[in-house]
Amino acid sequence: MDIHVTADAPAYERGTSNPAGVRLAPGGVGRNIAENLARLGIAVRLLGVVGDDLISDRLLAETEEAGVDVAGVARIHGQSGVYVALLDGAGELDTAASDMSVMDAVDIAFVESRRSVIRESSIVVADANVPADALQRVVEIANEAGVPLILDPVSVAKAQRVADLAGKVFAVTPDAGEAAVLARAPSLVARHTVVTLGREGARWTDHRKDVTIDLPAGDVTVVDVTGAGDAFVAGLVAAMHNRLEMPEALRVAATSAAVVVGTHTSTLTADGSAEIRNRLRGE
Repeated sequence: MDIHVTADAPAYERGTSNPAGVRLAPGGVGRNIAENLARLGIAVRLLGVVGDDLISDRLLAETEEAGVDVAGVARIHGQSGVYVALLDGAGELDTAASDMSVMDAVDIAFVESRRSVIRESSIVVADANVPADALQRVVEIANEAGVPLILDPVSVAKAQRVADLAGKVFAVTPDAGEAAVLARAPSLVARHTVVTLGREGARWTDHRKDVTIDLPAGDVTVVDVTGAGDAFVAGLVAAMHNRLEMPEALRVAATSAAVVVGTHTSTLTADGSAEIRNRLRGE
């Protein structure tokens, strides 16, 4: 569950209480990507775990309502993951904190129990909230089946745990900070790297062909940056699924992110996804 806290003032005053708006919404990198894909008309299945509390009930219900197949989500005793984002008065991230300890239940045994789902997919998206050994098994299963896998490093701290896997996947989608971590192991690069650069746009590199494309960001009024990266990845995956060439796929991804940052929601809405659906159809 995401807890979005947006300061009334331009910046937070440290060491005291700050007037702010507070909003709760289903979140999580993998879950957000799955919901966005469903909004874009892609058949998507979510694998993961939630707790057995009321927050977990809401997470599952709203995710399924958005069109995501949640049959592969296991329920365990305890609390689901929680992410708290502190946004300044301009909607930019000041700082954030997360408790994703529930994800430790996504172990190798869990992955093996979902092996057939991974093998039958046309594209697999994995995020680094999953423990490293389990994530490695996901990568192995996908590679054995010839299924392209997109890896989202999630954060600078978690990018370190997946650096050794980057060279084994089809593409990684880091932001600038995460990309710097992955660059420390230059011999372990994915076939494709798509770096999201916020207001500076994005950069795609095909390492096998030594081709790089820079995509500048458009003019966007920022309301809340939460979920922008997840929307970008979803747009990219949806475009790949529809067999668009990479330059156009990047534009679809950037449009998806721009739609999300211009709203108070961290995922695409039915209205917000209409334009992107049209682009996916080549209209």
